[in-house]
Amino acid sequence: MLAHRLVVGSRRYFASATASTHVHAPLSPEIQALLETFRSNPTDATTKLLQEPADSLPEPAALEHVVTQLFRGKHTKEALDILQMSLDRSVGVDFSIAIRKSGALDRQDSKAVLAWLHENVDKIDTNQHVSMIRVMHLLAAAEAIPNGRLRYDLQTKILRFHTHPNDISAIDLIVEMCQRQPDAASHCIQWAIGAIYWRSNDDWPIRVAQIESIFATALARGVVLVSPMRFSMIFAKCRDHDLDPERLVHIFLAMVGQNLVVANESSCMAAIHACQNFHNYALALTLFTVKYLKDQLHQPMTSRLYNTGLYSAAKSGNVPIIDASLPSRVNDASSGWWCCGCCAGGHDLWF
Repeated sequence: MLAHRLVVGSRRYFASATASTHVHAPLSPEIQALLETFRSNPTDATTKLLQEPADSLPEPAALEHVVTQLFRGKHTKEALDILQMSLDRSVGVDFSIAIRKSGALDRQDSKAVLAWLHENVDKIDTNQHVSMIRVMHLLAAAEAIPNGRLRYDLQTKILRFHTHPNDISAIDLIVEMCQRQPDAASHCIQWAIGAIYWRSNDDWPIRVAQIESIFATALARGVVLVSPMRFSMIFAKCRDHDLDPERLVHIFLAMVGQNLVVANESSCMAAIHACQNFHNYALALTLFTVKYLKDQLHQPMTSRLYNTGLYSAAKSGNVPIIDASLPSRVNDASSGWWCCGCCAGGHDLWF
């Protein structure tokens, strides 16, 4: 029920948030002339460009337009040759911009670009290659859709969202991916969350609400997330910006209960800290209980997560949990633990 409400709410939000459009500035006469050269004879123009000395090359922004035009014209080899030249000679072309503005590539072109990215991944700036590789994987997955119109629509949405994550519904994109290519749904969810997290123009309360809705969609659709890292990131933002993490925690616990995500120490620790920051010690204790008591995963008393859970128990006044969790040697001062001094009722919690 919670997931359903979040999905409905997110759709209403995105319905009112996708009305803006982007007006692109006209190209300079120099760039237009350069593009015309590559339009009339792309192979010869590329060969000539590759032979130019570094100080005679067009500016990076102009080369980005050239690469985009070559991709759109299905001149994939020439486009990749220019990208390789830019990479080898440190010209400064933004590969992500050049590729994502090229439109939906067909399967052969997608595979060629993806192979080039993997081959040069160590040379490309991390922020560029990670984003591009994810987008190319999604475009390649969408290419397998047999219906041409549906395939083109989904690939267009992927590219639009990658370029302007504020202007298209992440929920609608994910739902469509779940329907058309369910094997790529998990990858799409991780990618969409990253796009909102790093490149959205919204304030953090809005971004967290959007990402919360994405997690709710994953829960409602039964999508398995290969890593809980995205949860850790958002819980940390809840803590940093004093946001209530309760709904996100319930989604997280529901996904853990359905084996849709693994509750590792990093994600649980981030969730517990977010709850403690909002003074919701009972919910923090629930996270601790699920991870270490219910699952019977016995961790050393020196574990950060174990001790944080005991702190939550003390702050929430849950004495039975403390009694059940602490060994008899807790009062042994020779252990080297130190007391936080937070516990009432005569218990000494050592951390």
